[in-house]
Amino acid sequence: MVAVRAHRGDSAQLPWLLTDDVCANQGAGTWAPVYLRWEHTVPPHRKCYELEVELSLFYPKVLTRRWGRIGSLQSRSLRVLVTSAEAMRREVTTLVRRRRHHGYALVKEV
Repeated sequence: MVAVRAHRGDSAQLPWLLTDDVCANQGAGTWAPVYLRWEHTVPPHRKCYELEVELSLFYPKVLTRRWGRIGSLQSRSLRVLVTSAEAMRREVTTLVRRRRHHGYALVKEV
């Protein structure tokens, strides 16, 4: 299994989705599954937002976004097919910045 490395900067928490590790079956620059969860709990909000990159052998990769109220049984989701590594990095970077701008705090990163 390949570990995903996260670098925390002063201005943003942006995950590096491409790993640097080299495994027997995978070369450098291969994808590892990524899961990020944000929560916005400042009253009156109790919202969460999840972002998951699903691992597959070939492109297009699937980027799943889920959001809703914390503790709710129903949540909304959106699955997006991404065709390249650069497009995936751009999409995740945009979503991370947007969540931070809207007051969400990153609570889980895998």
